[in-house]
Amino acid sequence: MKIAKHIFLISINVFMLLLISSCSEEDTEIESYFEITETQLYAPPEETEFNIDISTNVNWKIVSTPDWIQVMPEVDYNINKLQITVFENEGYSSREGKIKIKTTGTVFEIEIRQGTFYEDFRKCYVTFEASGYQGNSVFTVYTQSDAKPDYYWGFTIRHEQNLSDEVYSDQYRISSCEEFMYNGYEMIPTETTILHIGESEFAYKKDDASYFTGGFHGNETLEEINFFIDNDLITNLSSEFTMRPCEEFSYLQKSIMHKNDISHTEEATHIKRTTIKDGGYNTKNTLIGIETVSMNICYGSIVSVSIDVGEKGYTDNFNESITFNQNGNRKMEEVNDIMFLWSNDSQLSTKIKSVFSIHNNSSKQYIWDTQYYSKYYRYIQNVDLGIGEVWNFETKVIFNKMR
Repeated sequence: MKIAKHIFLISINVFMLLLISSCSEEDTEIESYFEITETQLYAPPEETEFNIDISTNVNWKIVSTPDWIQVMPEVDYNINKLQITVFENEGYSSREGKIKIKTTGTVFEIEIRQGTFYEDFRKCYVTFEASGYQGNSVFTVYTQSDAKPDYYWGFTIRHEQNLSDEVYSDQYRISSCEEFMYNGYEMIPTETTILHIGESEFAYKKDDASYFTGGFHGNETLEEINFFIDNDLITNLSSEFTMRPCEEFSYLQKSIMHKNDISHTEEATHIKRTTIKDGGYNTKNTLIGIETVSMNICYGSIVSVSIDVGEKGYTDNFNESITFNQNGNRKMEEVNDIMFLWSNDSQLSTKIKSVFSIHNNSSKQYIWDTQYYSKYYRYIQNVDLGIGEVWNFETKVIFNKMR
């Protein structure tokens, strides 16, 4: 009996020692961490050094570095600083690269972008050619990315004129938009398209028509046109200029919408103000009835988002994003006034928001998913514009780099 009791006491003591040991190990276990003070660096073209602080209790090493960057040290020697040297960029063009640091099971990145001094860049630059498109004038307006200051979106606004009976067009409009990188001296195209060629502002189709009216589709001729840089009227359109810095550019056009008949009968007045600034554009279309115009459909918001931007889409009414497949169908059609599109490949995104003065709470939007673009439409259908009646449609479009 005493032996059994003695064995029992020994067992209890061993169990308590194991329990205390286990609790002690849990209490003293230290969680690993790796913290770095900077993950994005901007360097001028000249050779530049950066010192980055590291706070960690794990081993690490540099696993990847661009050949125009030197990092010391390359492995952990109990030093809590990285000395990064960005070598001179003799071509003064922009370039970017990543330093990759590996710890146990995790890779951290420091993104480095080299160009000129970004704080000297202006939000907008305007170039004007008096005869840049078929002998007519062209504006190219570059508006700066908010996330990456050396990226710009270059909007082309051109005077399109074809007064043949089939087209009957004389107007200014946004025809396209491309992505550029700015090195402080010139805009360098990245070969990425932002807006595909087509209509990106306004059009409608009447009940008895087989073709649309307005913008790219024709049957629209201007009566008045004014251009503004920082709200100052441009008074001289005979002298060309290049890369004029500013905060914003806008144009205000009054035009007439015509019937598709031999006499090109006037049916409505169209007043359009498009402003390019802050990484995108805002266009307000006002339509005033001259005659009663019965419309099958009126597209108050149109944005020809290229497939370089429109790879995926999302709205607040969908639980998941949609990946577009360019099969020519309508996607994401719903009553809504906002949409987000983006591309992981180009790291570009856009937010589109529209406001209608009529049927705003019942207007549908959708993406026409083709091989050329993920084109955004918002519309009203089966409506009559009365004589003297005024409709307003406003669309705001912002583009940006995701990282």
